[in-house]
Formats: sequence, C-alpha cells, structure tokens
Amino acid sequence: MKKVLLIFIIAASTAAMFSSCKKAAVKGCTNADAINYDSKATEDDGNCIAPLQVHKTILLDFTGTQCGNCSAYGIPCFMQAIKDNPNKTVPLSVHCGTGDPLNNNVSLSMSGGYNVSGTPTMAVGNNPNVSIDAASLNSAITTGTTGTTSVGMCSKMSVSGTVLSISARLKFFSACTGEYWFAVYALENGVVSPQISLPDPYTHFHVLRGCVNQLGGYRGEKVVTTSIAAGSIIDKSYTYTVPAGCNPANMYLACVLWKKEATSWTFINGN
Repeated sequence: MKKVLLIFIIAASTAAMFSSCKKAAVKGCTNADAINYDSKATEDDGNCIAPLQVHKTILLDFTGTQCGNCSAYGIPCFMQAIKDNPNKTVPLSVHCGTGDPLNNNVSLSMSGGYNVSGTPTMAVGNNPNVSIDAASLNSAITTGTTGTTSVGMCSKMSVSGTVLSISARLKFFSACTGEYWFAVYALENGVVSPQISLPDPYTHFHVLRGCVNQLGGYRGEKVVTTSIAAGSIIDKSYTYTVPAGCNPANMYLACVLWKKEATSWTFINGN
C-alpha cells in the first residue's frame, strides 16, 4: 500500500512540475497579413486587422443641410441602403449644398468630380447618378459587389487629443496594371447640426470631414504607377489633425482605391 501511495505521489509531483514549466499562451494577432500582427503571439485573439478579398462598393450621398428633398427622401434612403446591405458599402455623406456648415474642400471637390448639379444625388461605385429609391440603390449595390476583387485594404487609428495616428495596408491578391490611387477619408458619426424640415437638433452620420492623404485631391495619393505583382503589400502611415468643430472620439476611417485611366477614374474597392 505504501509503495502504491509513493508511486502516486511521484507521478503527481512530476505532472505538476511539467505543468508549471509549460509556457502560458500569449494572445494576440497571429495573421502575418494583419497590420496588428504580433510575432510573439501563440494564440489568436480574434482581433486581427487584415486586408480581405472582399468586394465592397462606395455609396455616396451628395446632400445639404438646406435641401428639403434631402430631408424628405435623400437621407432616409441613404441610411436604409446601408442597413439593407450590411458590410457591402463604404458610405460617405458628402455635404455640398450652398451655405452648408458641414461643407469642406474635400466634399466640394468630390461633388465636382462626380458632376453633381443638385442635391440630393446618389452615386454607387462607378454609377454617378442612381435613382433615389430602395430598389434602385439595392440593385446598384448588388451589382457593385458582385464577383471577386483584386485588392483588399484595412486601416487602424489611435487618437491623441485632436491628432489621429493612422496605419493603412493594401494587399494585391492578383497582378494589376495601371495607375492606382489610394485615399483614406476621415468621417464622423453623431454630428449634431440643423437639417431643414427635420427636428432640431438633428444628428448626421458618415459625414465626410476630410482626406487624410490629400496629395492629389480627394483621390488621395498615387501608390502604383504602372504595375504591381500578385501578393504585393503596400503600407502607409499618416498623422491627421482633426478639423475644428469635429469630435475626435466620433471619427473613423474609410479607405478607397481608385484607378486612373487617361482622364477618367474608376472605383476599384473600399473598406
């Protein structure tokens, strides 16, 4: 009996020794494609921020605070289209109405690029003027997100006072040729501002506040000149001072890749 007890004690002690020597798991991002990859992590924490081969489309609502039709059906259709198409759109509320306090040089430049002649106007992907009704918007979004994409992108940011520190990454899943431009837009939710014909105060969402890398207008900066190989990754880092009147806590980012062909531009993908 004593011999059996001794064997049990030795076995238990050995197991405890090996257990104590086993290293604790280090949680973090284990995806090497992610911009928050942690080479020391041994267990994925589910918080990786990586470019995915997911096709999204840009959804632009050219609007104005003094636009009665924007209040009546423009803004409601814009918000409903986002709700009807979860994870399929990159929505931007682009204020370009006369005297609109939410105007800025980027929103006005973008409205000019899309040849907007009045508000509300809706654009989806490369369709510059979509009828503002649920069926038309949903159909355009479905068309714009059909098929695979050649490039994915992601971004992350931290806030210190009124300054955003931003990291962005593009991954080309297949070889591409041509001239590509990358834009990182600063947007804000929860913007309290009057909106004609709607209760005051009114809260606006997805408001375009600026372009973080505005080197070539609202389409950002050139990242590919002639061609790029499959599997290529492009990393970018920026600092951006939040414009006066914006709440840094409510800011977020939208990334968009454009392709320039002669004098025309094509939307490629966004996130």
